[in-house]
Amino acid sequence: MTCSTPPSRHFHSLALALLAVLSGNALAAKAEDASEQVAQKAREELVCKQNVDKFEHAIDFVRETQGSTWTSAFKEKKLPAAVEKDLLKKEGYCGLSRYLKDKKLI
Repeated sequence: MTCSTPPSRHFHSLALALLAVLSGNALAAKAEDASEQVAQKAREELVCKQNVDKFEHAIDFVRETQGSTWTSAFKEKKLPAAVEKDLLKKEGYCGLSRYLKDKKLI
C-alpha cells in the first residue's frame, strides 16, 4: 500500500509533531520549576512566620511577668505599631522577621 501524501508533507508533519512534544516538555519543565519556586517561597514564609511567632510569645511572657502597661510601652518602643503594620502590609512576615532580626529582637 502506497501513501498518497508527498514526502515533504510527512517531514513537515513529523517536524511539527516533534516541535509540539519538545515544547510540551519545555512547558512541563517550566511549570515544575515554577511549582518548586512556589513551594520554596511557602517554606520561607513559614519560617518567617515562626520567627514572628517567637517574638509574640516572648512578648506574651513579658506581659504575664511585667504587666500589660510596661509590656505595651516596651513593644511600642522596640516595634512601633505603625512600623509593624506597614511591614506586614508591604513585605509580609519575612519583612517583619528581617526587621526583628535587624533590631536583635529575635
